[in-house]
Amino acid sequence: MFTVKRNSWALMAVLVLLSMLLVQCAPAATPAPEKPAEATAPAEEKPFKVGLISPGPVNDKGWNQLAYDSLLKIEKDLGAEISYVEVAESPAEFEKALTDYASQGYQFVIAHGFQFQDAVEKVAPQFPDTVFVTSGGEKYGPNYGPIVMALWEPLYLVGVIAGNLSKTGKGAYIGGMEIPAISGPYEGMKQGFETVEGNTFSITYINSWEDVGAAKEAALAAAAEGADFIVANANIAGTGVFQVCNEKKIWTAGLNADQTAEAPDYVLGNGVIDYPASFVTIAKSVKDGTFVGNRPIVLTLKDEDAVYLKLNPKTENLITPEIQAKVDEAAAKIKSGEILVDGDYTRK
Repeated sequence: MFTVKRNSWALMAVLVLLSMLLVQCAPAATPAPEKPAEATAPAEEKPFKVGLISPGPVNDKGWNQLAYDSLLKIEKDLGAEISYVEVAESPAEFEKALTDYASQGYQFVIAHGFQFQDAVEKVAPQFPDTVFVTSGGEKYGPNYGPIVMALWEPLYLVGVIAGNLSKTGKGAYIGGMEIPAISGPYEGMKQGFETVEGNTFSITYINSWEDVGAAKEAALAAAAEGADFIVANANIAGTGVFQVCNEKKIWTAGLNADQTAEAPDYVLGNGVIDYPASFVTIAKSVKDGTFVGNRPIVLTLKDEDAVYLKLNPKTENLITPEIQAKVDEAAAKIKSGEILVDGDYTRK
């Protein structure tokens, strides 16, 4: 009995040992193949959308056309989707246009005028992913600010030329509205014109950007008072001033753009501001995410591609060496800061 029992235990021990060896030598289980991941389509690049809000017709050959030309250059250079809208002269319309663009996903909105800055200040904080720029102005924030072109500087030089050529010593400036974007350039031209002792340079506001007849009447009134140099800064209404200058053979000047073609025999010079080049630079910074807010963007005569004097080839021969020397000296002193031109509302 004892022997049989002892052999049974031995047999059981051998069987346990064999089972353990079999388990250790068994091949590892092969994991189930993973389900291949579904291919995902690459995300489409978000279009760069740029909108323009202009206070007048974009074919005015002046202020508003400058902005439209800028928009077209942004479209060409940056492949942007563009749109523009002409707005009425009311803050409610300004805010609606700004809000509409931002709500539609426009990343960059140009509000072309000093008069838009209050509306931009109100709307911009609601749309932090949209950058708003006003053409002129003093207000700015993280995603909005003014681009200020120092038009008063080249107009000072035009004033020097006209002041030295004037036979009556009287000049006149016809402005659309009494805002810094209009009064600033006037102050610069007045300062240059009155560098000739005894000269006077007056201003008349017609309170409109479209009333060609009102601008023409103001120019005729100035001519009747003896002005032999009359200029306009009134958007499309300014064509009325050019009509008078052509009819009465009165000296004039171009503002904002080269307007020589409006009075080719009587334009003495043009104060030119190159908004297209400037706006494309800003648009690039918006597109690549490097736009810096909380500041005005000021461009002056030192920025030669953006702000400059352009003469009329047909009247350039009237500028004597003595007058040219005065212009050159004034330009150098403006650039150095020795002459501070009136009308610079950014200077505190």
